Amino acid sequence: MADCAGHCKAFTQSPSGRPPFNENMFTIMGAHLTDGHNRNSIGLQPMGNMGADQAWQELVKHDAANHIMCAWTSKDPAVSAGRGASGEVIAGDGIVKGHAYSLISAREVMADGRVWKVLQLRNPWGANPAAEWKGPLSDNWNMWGNFPELYQALEMGQGTLDGMFWMGWDDFRNRYSDIGIVPKQMEVPRMGVVEGAEARPDHAKHTKKFKKDPGAAPAPAAPAPYVMPAAAPEAPRYVQPSKTIYASQPQPQQYAAAPAVTYQAAPAAPAVTYASPHQYAAAPTYAAAPTYQRHIAAAPAYSAAPMQYAAAPQYAGYAPTSSVRLIQ
Repeated sequence: MADCAGHCKAFTQSPSGRPPFNENMFTIMGAHLTDGHNRNSIGLQPMGNMGADQAWQELVKHDAANHIMCAWTSKDPAVSAGRGASGEVIAGDGIVKGHAYSLISAREVMADGRVWKVLQLRNPWGANPAAEWKGPLSDNWNMWGNFPELYQALEMGQGTLDGMFWMGWDDFRNRYSDIGIVPKQMEVPRMGVVEGAEARPDHAKHTKKFKKDPGAAPAPAAPAPYVMPAAAPEAPRYVQPSKTIYASQPQPQQYAAAPAVTYQAAPAAPAVTYASPHQYAAAPTYAAAPTYQRHIAAAPAYSAAPMQYAAAPQYAGYAPTSSVRLIQ
C-alpha cells in the first residue's frame, strides 16, 4: 500500500459490515496505512457512494490495468454446509463468510446472443471442494448445454486450478459484500505463468540475487549444471469483451445414392374367350282380342191413355170467371 499508484479502495455494501446490505449501491472507502511499520494499521476514509453499474466499470478498468483485486463477504449464508479450518462458515453454495478471495478477472463477453458480465475468482482453499461456488457458471452448472459459446469463451472445458470459478455480476453482488482494489500493477498476469518462462526485471522484489563474499575461500569447482533453454515468453490469454467465438459450421450430411432397382415387366393379361350370347326363343304370338257386341232391346211401346175424363159439370146461374169478387 505504500508504493501504490493511487488510492487503495474498498467497495462495500455496508460500512458497518452488518445487515442491511445494498446490492445496488456501494460505499467507497479509501484505505491507507496509519503506521508504515505495521501492516495491520489500516485507516478507512469514506469517499462517496457508487451505483452497481459504475462499480462494474471500475472493476473492468482495474482488470485491464492488471491491478490487484480481492473480494470477501460478511453475509450470513442461508444454508450452512460446514466450517473451514479457521472456523469460517461455508455456505451451501460454496461461498465462505469472512474469507478473502482473489478476484482474477472482470470482463464482458459477447456470447449466445447477449453480453455477459462475468468475474473469475479463486479461493485459496482450492483443495476443499465444498468451498467452491456451485451456482450458475460454476464448473458443474447443469445449464452449460444452453450456452455453448460462453462455455468455449470461458475455456470451461480446459483444466483449471482448484478453487477457481466464474460468477455472474448479479450473483456476485448477491453473495459478496466487499471488494478491495490495490492500484498496483502485478509483475505477472493474474492467470499465472510457468516459473522461469518469463524474464523478470532487475528491480523485481522476488528476483533472487546471489553475491560472493570477497574474503571467503574459493569454493571447489563443481560440474557445470545443465541449463535448460528458456522458453519463449507466453503472452497471457485474455478474452476480448466484444469477441465471440463461434463453433465451426457443421458439414451437411452426405447420403448414399439411391440403389438402382430394375423391375420385371408386367405379365401379359391372359386371353379370355367368352361364349356366344344366349339365344332366346321368339316371342309368342297371341290371337286378336275378341270383339264383344251388346244388343239392347228397344224401348217398350206404351198404348194411348186409357182413361177419358168427362166434361166438367155446368152449374146454373153461375158463370165461372177468373176474377175474384169481394162480397160486401
